[in-house]
Amino acid sequence: MSTAPSVKNTSQPAVTFSEIVERVKEMRLTARCRPDVPVDACSHYWTRLMNECWRELPAERLTAKEIKVKLKEINGGKYGVN
Repeated sequence: MSTAPSVKNTSQPAVTFSEIVERVKEMRLTARCRPDVPVDACSHYWTRLMNECWRELPAERLTAKEIKVKLKEINGGKYGVN
Protein backbone atom coordinates (compact mmCIF):
# COMPACT_ATOMS: atom_id res chain seq x y z
CA MET A 1 0.00 0.00 0.00
CA SER A 2 1.23 3.49 -0.82
CA THR A 3 2.49 5.85 1.86
CA ALA A 4 1.29 8.88 -0.10
CA PRO A 5 -0.97 11.36 1.70
CA SER A 6 -4.56 10.26 1.89
CA VAL A 7 -7.54 12.08 0.47
CA LYS A 8 -10.81 12.19 2.36
CA ASN A 9 -13.58 10.66 0.28
CA THR A 10 -17.14 11.44 1.40
CA SER A 11 -18.62 8.11 0.33
CA GLN A 12 -15.82 5.70 1.28
CA PRO A 13 -12.81 5.52 3.62
CA ALA A 14 -9.83 7.75 2.81
CA VAL A 15 -7.88 6.83 -0.32
CA THR A 16 -4.36 7.80 -1.29
CA PHE A 17 -3.49 9.95 -4.27
CA SER A 18 -1.82 6.89 -5.81
CA GLU A 19 -5.05 4.91 -5.45
CA ILE A 20 -7.00 7.67 -7.20
CA VAL A 21 -4.53 7.62 -10.09
CA GLU A 22 -4.83 3.83 -10.34
CA ARG A 23 -8.64 4.04 -10.30
CA VAL A 24 -8.59 6.59 -13.11
CA LYS A 25 -6.17 4.47 -15.14
CA GLU A 26 -8.32 1.36 -14.65
CA MET A 27 -11.63 3.22 -14.98
CA ARG A 28 -12.72 1.95 -11.56
CA LEU A 29 -14.42 5.17 -10.55
CA THR A 30 -17.27 3.80 -8.49
CA ALA A 31 -17.08 6.64 -6.01
CA ARG A 32 -16.27 10.31 -5.84
CA CYS A 33 -12.51 10.88 -6.14
CA ARG A 34 -12.26 14.58 -5.35
CA PRO A 35 -10.44 15.76 -2.24
CA ASP A 36 -12.42 17.56 0.43
CA VAL A 37 -10.93 20.91 1.31
CA PRO A 38 -10.94 21.66 5.05
CA VAL A 39 -13.12 24.67 5.87
CA ASP A 40 -10.20 26.60 7.35
CA ALA A 41 -7.75 25.75 4.53
CA CYS A 42 -8.57 28.84 2.49
CA SER A 43 -11.19 31.48 1.80
CA HIS A 44 -14.69 30.21 1.03
CA TYR A 45 -14.34 31.85 -2.40
CA TRP A 46 -11.49 29.48 -3.28
CA THR A 47 -13.30 26.46 -1.83
CA ARG A 48 -16.40 27.26 -3.88
CA LEU A 49 -14.32 27.72 -7.04
CA MET A 50 -12.57 24.37 -6.52
CA ASN A 51 -15.86 22.58 -5.92
CA GLU A 52 -17.37 24.15 -9.05
CA CYS A 53 -14.36 23.00 -11.09
CA TRP A 54 -14.48 19.49 -9.58
CA ARG A 55 -18.15 18.73 -10.28
CA GLU A 56 -18.61 15.07 -11.14
CA LEU A 57 -20.36 15.70 -14.47
CA PRO A 58 -18.07 17.47 -16.95
CA ALA A 59 -21.00 19.40 -18.43
CA GLU A 60 -21.60 21.00 -15.01
CA ARG A 61 -17.98 22.14 -14.51
CA LEU A 62 -16.93 25.73 -15.12
CA THR A 63 -15.51 26.67 -18.49
CA ALA A 64 -12.12 28.38 -18.75
CA LYS A 65 -13.95 31.66 -19.44
CA GLU A 66 -16.11 31.23 -16.32
CA ILE A 67 -13.03 30.42 -14.23
CA LYS A 68 -11.32 33.58 -15.51
CA VAL A 69 -14.34 35.69 -14.49
CA LYS A 70 -14.46 34.09 -11.02
CA LEU A 71 -10.72 34.59 -10.52
CA LYS A 72 -11.10 38.25 -11.43
CA GLU A 73 -13.97 38.57 -8.92
CA ILE A 74 -11.91 36.88 -6.18
CA ASN A 75 -8.92 39.09 -6.96
CA GLY A 76 -10.87 42.34 -6.60
CA GLY A 77 -11.30 43.01 -10.29
CA LYS A 78 -7.67 42.47 -11.25
CA TYR A 79 -6.35 39.77 -13.58
CA GLY A 80 -2.82 39.65 -12.24
CA VAL A 81 -1.19 39.83 -8.85
CA ASN A 82 0.51 43.09 -7.97
